[in-house]
Amino acid sequence: MRRLEEVIDTILNRQQHPYETQQILSKIKRESQRRERLYESILSNTPDLAYIFDLDFKFIYANDATLQMWGKKNRDEAMGKGLSDLGYESWHVEMHHKELKYAVKTKEIVRGEVPFNNAKHGRRIYDYIFVPVIGKDGEVEAIAGTSRDITDQKKANETLEQRIAEHTEELQERAAKLRDLAAKLTSAKQQERKRLAAILHDDLQQLLVSAKMHISFIHPSNSSDTESADKAKKILDQAIHLARNLTTKLRPPALFEAGLSHALEWLAEDMLERHRLNIKIDKKDTDYSLSDDIKVLLFESIRELLFNVVKYAGTDKAMIRVRKDKGFLRVIVRDDGKGFNVETVRRKSTKSFGLFSVLDRLDALGGSVSIASQPGEGTTVELKVPVAPKVSARQFQNYE
Repeated sequence: MRRLEEVIDTILNRQQHPYETQQILSKIKRESQRRERLYESILSNTPDLAYIFDLDFKFIYANDATLQMWGKKNRDEAMGKGLSDLGYESWHVEMHHKELKYAVKTKEIVRGEVPFNNAKHGRRIYDYIFVPVIGKDGEVEAIAGTSRDITDQKKANETLEQRIAEHTEELQERAAKLRDLAAKLTSAKQQERKRLAAILHDDLQQLLVSAKMHISFIHPSNSSDTESADKAKKILDQAIHLARNLTTKLRPPALFEAGLSHALEWLAEDMLERHRLNIKIDKKDTDYSLSDDIKVLLFESIRELLFNVVKYAGTDKAMIRVRKDKGFLRVIVRDDGKGFNVETVRRKSTKSFGLFSVLDRLDALGGSVSIASQPGEGTTVELKVPVAPKVSARQFQNYE
């Protein structure tokens, strides 16, 4: 179009022979018609709506798709008419007039979404853009617009969002059921440990002690019998010692008689004696007000983490730090050992590092676990449990 304008300016500014002038004007007309057919072919065959407003917000152009939306057979039925003349609702007309005025004043593009009653397809949703057309003088001389029917896309998105919401809700329900089941299993496990500890302490140990006493009453008649009796006593002593150790591991007396604080001190002494692991305990409080479920699970988790230090860290030092924090108890177990890549180990196997199983067990009772480690930088694990449990497994303790 700019080339055509330049040619016209040349004709107006220069003296031309009438025949030459006629030839040039005919050429310009043919070129203008060719371009008009080209643009019309493109615009009429696009499914998008294309249209132009004048500065009075009357339509001066509309492609075939726009005419079909209005239910018009040709342009003569629509050109020179405004929005209200073509079936737009009053709120719709007011909204577009404000947007068109804004585009004229600011020379900025306006975009939005709006519903409209399509003459052929009923109520549809359109994404539209108004673009100011700037003239030679730098002022807006028209507003070009295009709209796209996005009804099916919106419905598809809404359907997808609904499916995602339903799937999310289903997953949340399953997760809740799994946490509920985990709480039941945790409680059942503790009750079974309690039952086994009672059997070991009240039944097996008593029987072993009784057997040792009866052997002591025997007076062998020869040295061979004496030697056999002594061996039997040693075996019974080993069995009694083993039964007591098992009882302590299953249900540490310090944990239930004196609480978590004293149980951690006992655990530190036991790890030093059995595994030569020096443990520093940093705790300010001694009354943690924990339910039995959480107290036992937290103790077991700490013990498991210390066993990991012994087995994998390659160090003989560890630290336990205990703090109350806004309704939660935070326990940090740290070592300065080999360390490891958390994600690599998590993907490789959860069986080789029992600390990953701690996460699921604590989550079932409203707690959480965070693990920080890098090769050569040691490992820090933080256990966080509610002082008042979010989920209590006590209600499920009917397994005795």
